[in-house]
Amino acid sequence: MKRELLEEYQCTKDIYEVLTAYKNFEYNIKNIEPLDKSYCEEVIKYLAKNDIKIVKINDKNYPKELLNYDDMPSILFYKGDIEPLNKNENVAIVGSRNPTNYGIDVAEIITKYLCKKEISLVSGLAKGVDAVVHKISCDKNNYTCAVIGSGIDVTYPYSNKELYKRIINNGCILSEFPLHTKPLSYNFPRRNRIISALSKRIIVVEASEKSGSLITAGHGLDQGKEIIAVPGSIFSEQSKGTNKLISDGAIPFLSLDTLRETLSISIDKNENMCNNNRDNTWSLSEVESRIFENLSDSPIHVDDLISMVNIDINQIYKVLFEMQAKNLIYTLSGNYYAKKYTSV
Repeated sequence: MKRELLEEYQCTKDIYEVLTAYKNFEYNIKNIEPLDKSYCEEVIKYLAKNDIKIVKINDKNYPKELLNYDDMPSILFYKGDIEPLNKNENVAIVGSRNPTNYGIDVAEIITKYLCKKEISLVSGLAKGVDAVVHKISCDKNNYTCAVIGSGIDVTYPYSNKELYKRIINNGCILSEFPLHTKPLSYNFPRRNRIISALSKRIIVVEASEKSGSLITAGHGLDQGKEIIAVPGSIFSEQSKGTNKLISDGAIPFLSLDTLRETLSISIDKNENMCNNNRDNTWSLSEVESRIFENLSDSPIHVDDLISMVNIDINQIYKVLFEMQAKNLIYTLSGNYYAKKYTSV
């Protein structure tokens, strides 16, 4: 409705006059007063001084994905470059503020792979998984958007101050909240609907039963988005939420093939890094080389690999993920792995 009104009348003053003249209008807006001109001038100066920009719902560079939903803000404050949100495919990656080592490892692997594919990544600049996503995106010079639950000029958490600056140079910070708004707890569930609305798909890495990431996933479901969840141990509090999402119908992230299939990512020729010539394993790390030498085209269980390579169980899963990202191995059901041979 607000978009249609702005398209019809262009000016909020005209809208005000039309609505107040309508006798049956159910809301009393006659006591609304125009903003003081001097106040507006001060705000404009503040925005310019702090390099803060505003985009209105009827502007061409307003994120087009948000236009599909009635509850989106009429204006957004942002710092950085907002244009790529309308040019690229956006994927949201969210998760626990207190992730396990497993959660961090998986978040890193997923983020690095999507950065390699130049997919724009959206998250919330919180501690934990969000910070991992933004940091790696900046490291890889990949576009990232942080949707925050405070005013655009309020950095929260403060520990992410330097990351906040880096994101501005590699993407944008986005907020619907007025300037100087504090990071109050009820702001975050509200901002989560923007994270999900901006994105084609939402990946939840780790989430407890009461995690805000589940709110993002819930908004995504309401918006018709595809939800991908990383399964975890049934004994881990940080995986209870993601495991529940999977039981409710979310796509389980079982390997990087999950991303290739759901995002329709074609395998780059450069991903086929090795073939049956052992000389091509020079680009592997020492641990990767040991694993690769013990694999064949016959599936081998991860427990057998651990015995063969003499490696810690927590480390081997990370290395196997990385090897799959390089398209070196097949991941099969039941924790079996096999070497991938490619034609010369």
